[in-house]
This record gives sequence, structure tokens and C-alpha cells, in this order.
Amino acid sequence: MSLAAISLNWQVTGLFFLALLPLCFVMKLVAFWNVPGAKKDWALILSPFPSPAAARHALPLSAGPRLIRRFLVAGTVCVGAYWLCWNVLEDWRLPPVLLGYAGALMLWMVSEALGSLAPFIAMPSGRLLPLPHGASPPLARGLSDFWGRRWNVWTSEWLRQIIFRPLQARPVLALFAVFLVSGLLHEWVINVPLYIVTGRNCFGSMVLYFLLQAFGILLERRTRHRGVRILLVWLFVFGAAPLMVNEGLLRILHLWPE
Repeated sequence: MSLAAISLNWQVTGLFFLALLPLCFVMKLVAFWNVPGAKKDWALILSPFPSPAAARHALPLSAGPRLIRRFLVAGTVCVGAYWLCWNVLEDWRLPPVLLGYAGALMLWMVSEALGSLAPFIAMPSGRLLPLPHGASPPLARGLSDFWGRRWNVWTSEWLRQIIFRPLQARPVLALFAVFLVSGLLHEWVINVPLYIVTGRNCFGSMVLYFLLQAFGILLERRTRHRGVRILLVWLFVFGAAPLMVNEGLLRILHLWPE
């Protein structure tokens, strides 16, 4: 089969995983280099996004049936959402911005479904990894709560351990460094594959999105009002979502019309 016979969405998806694998390997090496005893932690060795702190919150094997039930529910919802997107939204030909918002919701549903199976990666170690997401990301009480405890805690723990703590004497610099690195990682796994396959230049969108999150957290620190903090979550995380859920990520999610 020639490469031309493969859809652009699948080509971008394939390059996404090809970019992700060496990134995971580098993250693992950095974690092993910085954390004493990490080489003996099989849960850490087997995890795709190594975070010593996250591995310490591993689940017992008895949590397995609950995770399977969670996967079945989330997977069913995800399949239904894809059917809706492929059979209804695709006919509407939504503009990229609105498609980005739909993709943000789909990203959450897909990650919830796949995240329910992710803990089983470490099962040979005699335990299960913690869920990639914390409890109910949409119910976050603030930006710090969302990014620090509810969304992709595997990576956030790694960033906290490797980037934030060495710079914590200068907390504002540390905050922006964490989100800058996160943005660059997303540029590598999403915007680079998109550019290679389609020539579409979206470089900078991921960095801008994540630097906005750092700016939002600084604003959040100036208020104690719970409603304002929740509003900032929706404004910065979801309101700016089309910057991150761009054509590249929509193609990876197979939501971009061919």
C-alpha cells in the first residue's frame, strides 16, 4: 500500500505516535537520572509518561474491576459521540473554531475512556498506575486545581518534579517554565506531524495556549472568590481550546473532514 492511499488523518496520527514514543523515552531517562531508586520501580519503568510522584500513588490490583466498568461506560459514551460527530457534525461543516470546541469535548471523552485502561500498563509490577486524570476535570475549582490535580496528572507530576521544583525559589519563572515546556512538547507531537504531512503551519499555537494558562493562574492568585476562579477555568482552558485543539489534534482525533 502506498503512502498516498492512506488518509491524511491517519498519516498525522501515525506521525503523532512516532513523535510520542521518543518523547516518552527521553522523559523516562530524565526521570531515572533525577530520582534516586527510580530504576527499581517497575510501575515507573512500565509507565509511558514516567512520574515518580504519580507512581507512588499507584492503585491496588483490586481496583481493576472498577476501572474496567469505568472503561465500558466511558467507551460507550465515546462511541456514541463519534457517531454523532461523523454523522451529524461533519455534514454541518463547522468552522475550525467551533470544530475545536467540539474536539475539546471529544478529547476529554477519549482520554477518559483510554485513561481507564492506562493503569493496567503497570500490572506486572503487582499494582496499577493511578488514573491519568484526577476526579472530574470539568468540576475543577480553579486553574491550579485543573492543571495540577485533575488533568493528565502523570505529566503534571513529571513537570512539577523535573521543571518546577528546581526553579521554585523563583515561583513565577518556574510557573511559566512549566507551561512553556508543556507547550513545546505539544508542538513536537502535534504541530510537527501536521506540518510534515500537510504543510500546514500551526507552530506557536500550543506554546501560546499553555502560556495563557500560566497567565491565568497568576490572575487566579489575586482572587479568593470561588466563582471567579471557576470562570477563569472555563475562560482559559475551554475558551482558548481552539489554539490547542487545532487541525493537527483534530486530525489525530479523526474529527477533521477529509
